[in-house]
Amino acid sequence: MSKSVFRDGYKKVASLLKKTDPKKMEKFPILEGHPAAKHNAETAIESHEELKENIKALKKEFRIYRWNPDHPDNKPYLQSYFLDLSTCGPKVSPE
Repeated sequence: MSKSVFRDGYKKVASLLKKTDPKKMEKFPILEGHPAAKHNAETAIESHEELKENIKALKKEFRIYRWNPDHPDNKPYLQSYFLDLSTCGPKVSPE
């Protein structure tokens, strides 16, 4: 009896897997129109375009971790600075 139950369950799962379209699995229809998903997608596209531009211009991004002890209520944050390596010398002195 247990073998037939196992076999029937396996057949049901196999038939369900055959019915799924791989193209449909690539899309996430539940996220379409969702504000958070839309915002994250726009951010990803913007950062990808910015990265492409930086690669073309030989720019390097320096990310500095900032925190002001005079204002302890403000959270620490990362601040980005871009440096064009094609216009500067081999060493850069901080200002």
